[in-house]
Amino acid sequence: MNAAIIPVITEKATDLATKGQYSFKVPVRATKLTVRRTIEAHYKVHVKRVNMVRMKGRARQFRKISGRTKVWKKAVVILKKGETLPTLA
Repeated sequence: MNAAIIPVITEKATDLATKGQYSFKVPVRATKLTVRRTIEAHYKVHVKRVNMVRMKGRARQFRKISGRTKVWKKAVVILKKGETLPTLA
């Protein structure tokens, strides 16, 4: 499975990027191994560790219609010392 990864650009993610930790939105069924292989193949870097967090859907309301956003998964990728992702650093 080649996981489609989308960088998460937030204030916290930008702060972590300076420390070599990058956040990505990944499919809910993605595993640490598939994320690791995808990052290494796409960006040509060496991944030291991958942490995964399952993000809950948040309650939203539009006029009188209430619902929830989708459940998604976030992967925090830690690179080996001295390596950066050029587009996200």
